[in-house]
Amino acid sequence: MALKHPMILGTTTLFICSTGHWIVLFIRLLQAFGYIPNVNWPTMFFADLKETTMIVYGAFLALTILISDCIVVCVIFHFVIHAI
Repeated sequence: MALKHPMILGTTTLFICSTGHWIVLFIRLLQAFGYIPNVNWPTMFFADLKETTMIVYGAFLALTILISDCIVVCVIFHFVIHAI
């Protein structure tokens, strides 16, 4: 079924990656503002790019952008093919 309709697979994957992106963002907010040992803690936490949640956040963001670009290319390709 998914091979006949690749948009189903693409939109499902996009939904999963986008949801993971928002979940990791919420976790990062809780880590930054849940426990504040000093005044500069949230700023230092968000500035640390080596933080594990930041790496996962970036990976989900990159996958979301890649998948959405692939969906756009697929739609344009099908539009051009059927317009000819």
